[in-house]
This record gives sequence, structure tokens and C-alpha cells, in this order.
Amino acid sequence: MPRKGRELEKLVEALEKYLSNKNVSIESPAFVEDRITGRKREVDVLLTSGQGHHKQLTVFECKDWKVKVGSPEVEALVAKIKDLKI
Repeated sequence: MPRKGRELEKLVEALEKYLSNKNVSIESPAFVEDRITGRKREVDVLLTSGQGHHKQLTVFECKDWKVKVGSPEVEALVAKIKDLKI
């Protein structure tokens, strides 16, 4: 059984592939090294652009929830982004 939200992730990935130029790499799911733990952490959709050490990373976290997202979920995403240097 596919995990909840995977269809939304695929949709976001497809839209980004359609809308982005060919110089953007799009992965879903993707794994990015956590600067605190050194372990790889999963993100739903990752866009990478640029060259060498001038890379720009953009992450999408796709949530298929029927309720509004509150402050704890937003704060957790902010912390994850900081830990992943995105």
C-alpha cells in the first residue's frame, strides 16, 4: 500500500518537471544529509539548480491532510530545513 500523500508528491514532481527549465534536477523522494546528525533525511520533492558550490536547493513537503496545519507542524518544517541547510 502506498504511503499517504505519495500521489500528491507525484503530482508536485510532475508539475515542477513541466514548469522548470532543463537545468533543474527534480527528485522525489530525495534524501539530504542532516548537518546535525550526518544522517540522510527524506524530503518529498527536491529541486536542485546551479553548479559547483553555488547550488540552490528547494524542498516541497507534501501533506495530504484534511485539517489545517498548525504552528507545531510549521515549526517542525522550519527546523528540518535549517538542519538540512536548505
